[in-house]
Amino acid sequence: MKKQVPQNKKEKQGKKDWIDTNPIKEEYLRWLFVIISTIACFSIIGWVITKIYNPDIAAIIAATEKVALGVGGIHPEPHESLLYKIGLLFIPFMLLGFYWLSKKDFLAKYFKQPKSVNVLTIVISVALLLGIYLMFSAANPNYVGANAVGANEHDSIAKTNFEFYFLNLFIDSQFYVYLFIFFPLILTAFFLIFRQQNFDKQKLIHKIFSISTWIIFGLLMLIIISISCFEFPYTWQNKLDFDAIYYSVTQVYAGNGMLIDGLTNTYGLYPSLLNPIFKVIGLSIYKFTLVMTICIVLSYFFQAFFINKYLKNKFLFLLGVLLMLFMSYFDNKLHAAFDPFFSVAAIRSLTFSALLFGSVFYIKRKSNALFYTISIIQAVLTLWNPEIGLVSFVAWIALLIYVHFYTEAGKINYKGILKRVAISIVLLILTYIAYIFIIKIIYGQYPDILGLFNVAYAFASLSVYLIPMTLIHPWLLFVLINIIGLLYSIVQLYNKNITSKSSAIFLLSILAAGLFSYYSGRSHNWTLLSFSAITIMLLTLLVDELWIQVQQSKLLAFKIIFSISIFILAIGLVETVGDNTKLTQLVKNTKKDKSIQLEEELRIKENQKFIVNNTRKGETIFLLTSIKYQVLLLDANKNRSGAHPGFFEMTLKSQVAEYAKTIRDSSFKMFIEPGYFYYPQYAPLCASMASSYQFASTSNTICLLKKRPLKPAYKSIILETNSSDSKVAHEVFQDNKEGLAKRADWALGKNPVKLGKVFTAEVVFEPATQIYNYPAIMGNQKDSAGFGIIYSNQPNLYYFSIAGQNVPITVAPAKMYYIAAVVNEKNLKIFVNGNQVAFYTMPKDYIESGMPLYIGNLENLRYYLGYIGEASITKQEVSAEEISKRWMSLQSFN
Repeated sequence: MKKQVPQNKKEKQGKKDWIDTNPIKEEYLRWLFVIISTIACFSIIGWVITKIYNPDIAAIIAATEKVALGVGGIHPEPHESLLYKIGLLFIPFMLLGFYWLSKKDFLAKYFKQPKSVNVLTIVISVALLLGIYLMFSAANPNYVGANAVGANEHDSIAKTNFEFYFLNLFIDSQFYVYLFIFFPLILTAFFLIFRQQNFDKQKLIHKIFSISTWIIFGLLMLIIISISCFEFPYTWQNKLDFDAIYYSVTQVYAGNGMLIDGLTNTYGLYPSLLNPIFKVIGLSIYKFTLVMTICIVLSYFFQAFFINKYLKNKFLFLLGVLLMLFMSYFDNKLHAAFDPFFSVAAIRSLTFSALLFGSVFYIKRKSNALFYTISIIQAVLTLWNPEIGLVSFVAWIALLIYVHFYTEAGKINYKGILKRVAISIVLLILTYIAYIFIIKIIYGQYPDILGLFNVAYAFASLSVYLIPMTLIHPWLLFVLINIIGLLYSIVQLYNKNITSKSSAIFLLSILAAGLFSYYSGRSHNWTLLSFSAITIMLLTLLVDELWIQVQQSKLLAFKIIFSISIFILAIGLVETVGDNTKLTQLVKNTKKDKSIQLEEELRIKENQKFIVNNTRKGETIFLLTSIKYQVLLLDANKNRSGAHPGFFEMTLKSQVAEYAKTIRDSSFKMFIEPGYFYYPQYAPLCASMASSYQFASTSNTICLLKKRPLKPAYKSIILETNSSDSKVAHEVFQDNKEGLAKRADWALGKNPVKLGKVFTAEVVFEPATQIYNYPAIMGNQKDSAGFGIIYSNQPNLYYFSIAGQNVPITVAPAKMYYIAAVVNEKNLKIFVNGNQVAFYTMPKDYIESGMPLYIGNLENLRYYLGYIGEASITKQEVSAEEISKRWMSLQSFN
């Protein structure tokens, strides 16, 4: 133990580590008391909340279903959300409060001259190891089994959390080799190499480890570069994720403005901020992925640079960097189909990584120039990515409060803190105002700035895409590390001994707490890994501090805790070495993925060529295709989409309704892949398309549609019935906006109807080329129940389907037709243009289908393209004379 510094000499001595001013054992027990008390207190609060807070989950889901699509599932998490917010607000104060309490005489005496410290440590260490074992051996909460459809492929085989993170990797296949051979060797080497307490005597060793780490870091970055730069996304997951990232980039490049006319982005306004670069170098998939890859490399460089500046032991630098890269990036790539996943490693991580890089210089110099520079950059990065950008901005303000907490006289620096916080917030507001006016100048419209937070709204308020959180899970270990980091920085603050390292640890602790919000909502193992870098960096810095105490004291407790920490940190080194072949194989896997999906790529490129040949560069079009193909086809000729947001960004039913309205009211060319645009949540788009568009041409799997010429005002020929009881449905579809809207509404189906054994179905329509299989003009058929008037997929041939019987109806194109089907208990009569063309004996009784009644569609993907003027169903037999009379009225209309 170092010699204690007298109180009156502290200021001359300068800042010291906490160990210099507190007996080691006493402070160690005090920390245990604070941590255990905080966890126990919060656990009690959590238990009480779950008992007294009983929100109506069903009501929340019902309210959400009214406004949200709910494609990713609606899983309200009011308890998790409340507990997380309470934790953010109260755990730091709990730590401070219990530490303050531990310094009071009535408690402090129990920490002096402690007995059985080692026994206590062993008990706690065993409990910790048992807890870690239970966390990783617990069932993977998202395990779905091998036969699941549409699930994450790794969740179909990883039954436990340990398997999810390490299945088929070195730690999994050679765990006992790691436990009994490699880990003891690493730990022993650590104690042997760094047994000297004097850092200066080991400068050469630390320099070697530092240089080696940067070399390995560079090699791993080369792997990232090679797999992240591509000319075409090669797996289905890659295509899906890539659309979410690239769609808005293409639209901004083509001339649309972010947050104008519904153009939003799941991840922020980076398309606007990057657009000047692409205007200079041009835009292509390869150029975009190159820019994103640069962002990934910069992010990881900033993170490595940060911890390197605050680590005394450079072997820990090696362990920390390798574990950080392995867990936050490569583990995903080794377990799932290749997917660069730019949303985290490039876009989100750049916000806090830039803060880490800038804070290194600010913590050291605290200059006004750096303060304004970092504040402005962080404000801009909240536009770049709002969800994590705001977390980073709050962390920046928290760091300012921490490093400027005291004046030189040791008083609380109220004035300095308020000044810097106020200026930072003003700069944030001015940044948003500047963006609003820049967009107004460029595009002539003010952006809907609230649209920047659509994703946060979908997560937080609507509970869309959330995944339930389980209690026994490795996230508990992340929280424990974060609590220790907070306690370390709070103790330094309490003792008025704020150092550069305590500031760095405080910043990481605040970031880790903020980033945990993402996992608390979408609680998937991949999510925990995605933001694990900050927690790993925090652990590395804490272990570096612990190593100082291990060298300065003979306390067994420190050695045990240090050994457990090294066991965790060394995993990155062992995996990098043990799975080096798999890491380098990632580069080859991209070529393999490319060859596997070559047929699909050729089909997409042929469709791209079709769009290029039928549009001008930058022309506005509608494109209805698979979500994962949308951006690939729009990018072909840098086309602008006729409506926004993109399919990936649509979370609200109001957005779908606005998109459908735009299709009805506009006349842009429409390209559609009917076999791939099959999403029930987007049915209104298909309904609007079918009501107002007609076939133009086709190539491969894609069709070109053009706006259907509207007909003059249509007058009803089907008279209202005398008895309202006999009327089931009667609609006239005028060829105007209102009529097309009504037609689209009927294509989505109305309430189920019961027709009985006697009814007449009538429709006025015009035959046209179709794009769907067996499109229906009208009906409620399901199997042999119900009825339908359906196109047979053969030119000029329709049929009336009922009770398992298909009655053929021959027509000619580009001509108005009036079809009436009269059904009773015994027979079926079909009339075409006033003339009876068929008489059938009913093969069996009519069976009610219980299905909604559709006009211009039948359930899903049976949309009828073409003119439908009128449709009616009545529970009575209409006479042949009346049918002929109605046909004569139609002829006069023609």
